[in-house]
Amino acid sequence: MTGSLPPSGICPGCNQVAGGERCVHCGVAVRVGTYRVRQLLGQRGAARTYLADDSDGLIVLKELSFSSEPSASTLRAFHQEAKQLQTLTHPRIPRYLDMLQLGLGAETRLYLVQEFIEGTSLEDEFSNRHFTELEARELARQVLDILRYLQSRSPQVFHGDLKPANLIRRPDGALFLVDFGAGWVRGRASPEASHYTPPEQTSGELDATTDLFAMGVTLVEALSSEHDPQLRQAGQGALFSRVDVSSGLREFLARLTSVDPSQRFASAQEALRALDAPEHPLASPLKRRWVPVALGISAALLLFGAGLVTGRATSPAPAHVAHPAPGTPVPCVAPPEPPPPPTPR
Repeated sequence: MTGSLPPSGICPGCNQVAGGERCVHCGVAVRVGTYRVRQLLGQRGAARTYLADDSDGLIVLKELSFSSEPSASTLRAFHQEAKQLQTLTHPRIPRYLDMLQLGLGAETRLYLVQEFIEGTSLEDEFSNRHFTELEARELARQVLDILRYLQSRSPQVFHGDLKPANLIRRPDGALFLVDFGAGWVRGRASPEASHYTPPEQTSGELDATTDLFAMGVTLVEALSSEHDPQLRQAGQGALFSRVDVSSGLREFLARLTSVDPSQRFASAQEALRALDAPEHPLASPLKRRWVPVALGISAALLLFGAGLVTGRATSPAPAHVAHPAPGTPVPCVAPPEPPPPPTPR
């Protein structure tokens, strides 16, 4: 992922002679201020993500470009949201180090400078294997811990583009949520629609349930052997039914991925409590198998206790013995004869 630095003047995107600080062929940046671009990590619409060199090491640049001159309110919102990101201090969120505004008019470009997290995306993990239920629960717990922190901020911070590609696992196993874009602070515009995007997000409104829906779809994908292409074809609705898990986790996934926001958990904190709550006694085949035995033992103990309280014996009543009426002769039964002695030889 951390490819070598391209030769001076060569575009890191198309590998042609760039002809300046921005490639004249593909528009990819070669240099941004004091940062020299090493690699184009991704591009979606008007946004590009770069891996670049800083004096202290590697950093990530998130670039936002415009088709026309951005309005004063757009620039003001970007700066406010960038400052909000710089206040985030969660150990599983990369540090946001700086923000840049370069160019004028339609050539204006905005940049967020972020800490680089080296590791493997869950998107790559999912392409090689599917998770067990225990692994999926631990994944949910780690992501919910991050979302709980974001939702505790004032104003709340919503990621808005939570998906396996934006969940990075470091070699030590720590899971990071990366690529916040422009902050997604309380109801900003949404990313391009995908099967991780809840239906209402296409209108541009976000709330605490938006990231929970995306996490639910990510969990379904982690547990599914079909993975990404099949989920895209399936669309939204009853996604949880595509995995074979316990009834407790199935209900949890059903609430997360509901197309109706009011049916989802209201917050990451509420979802975390539900995830850690004991399952229903009939939730698993093992528990179902022990229920009749437990009920029988309980009933016996209750009956025994009732006998002690009343002072009555709890042993079974003796069987009724019939007696002959008076004057009725009683037959005599002769004892059995002894066996004959052995015949002498």
